[in-house]
Amino acid sequence: MKQLEVYFDYHCPHCYKGHQNLKQLLPHHPDVQILWQPCEAHPRPEVRDLYTDVATMGMYCVRDCGGDVDRYNDLVYEAHFQKKQRIDDPDVLTAIALTCGADEKTFRAALTDKGYADEVYQANIRAWMTHGWEAVPSYICEGKKIGSRGGVAVPLEDLDQFLGGC
Repeated sequence: MKQLEVYFDYHCPHCYKGHQNLKQLLPHHPDVQILWQPCEAHPRPEVRDLYTDVATMGMYCVRDCGGDVDRYNDLVYEAHFQKKQRIDDPDVLTAIALTCGADEKTFRAALTDKGYADEVYQANIRAWMTHGWEAVPSYICEGKKIGSRGGVAVPLEDLDQFLGGC
């Protein structure tokens, strides 16, 4: 089984499209397993209308609870891009997490206590400094990298070829 690291931000429209592309391609690449690597394209203290650190902490909690991270990601993107909900709202995220197998008390505590804040920080360091991504979504598989850049996400065809060759 090949492991594909997917670097993404829930607020990024290119990441949303990349997520859809990946879901379309994965049935053609059954030997690929996803390791979700959320990162913030615009972390605090940068002034933004929406931060994704809370949604990212939620993903880590769902993961650690043994919940369905793929479903969580799908629903967070849906909440933000389709339903126009605030994905920094603990109530919105808790409703999503409950459908993914997370425990409500544990999930809410993870968000309010910021128990995953250091993991969010380390993920940002890994994405932007260690790997030096220019933009997201970006991918690593079997030591090979392909990344978005110049305001252009990785095209579907390029991602398909990358998945086949990693």
